[in-house]
Amino acid sequence: MDQLFVADAAVKEAVPGDVNRYRAAGVLTWAILHQIKAEGLAEVAATGKYSHHLLNMLRASPALGYPKDERPVLCLRGTTSRLPCLAQSTTLGVASTD
Repeated sequence: MDQLFVADAAVKEAVPGDVNRYRAAGVLTWAILHQIKAEGLAEVAATGKYSHHLLNMLRASPALGYPKDERPVLCLRGTTSRLPCLAQSTTLGVASTD
């Protein structure tokens, strides 16, 4: 299990560099969020230190149903949950977290 935590830390270390490349895009969308995560995982996979199976454990399960489109991601401030983001949707009645 320690390897999983080490791999997770490696992805978290890689992600800020990936985020910086997308800052000019302005609004964070679900498509961009998934791209950032994929790039972070790819960078860690390229090191060869972690198995493909182990890195797949760090991916969001398709069962969670996260959108993959261009809708903005709304992140709730002050949450400590690993799932602080919501899809902006009229069915949720949420337009902003401010």
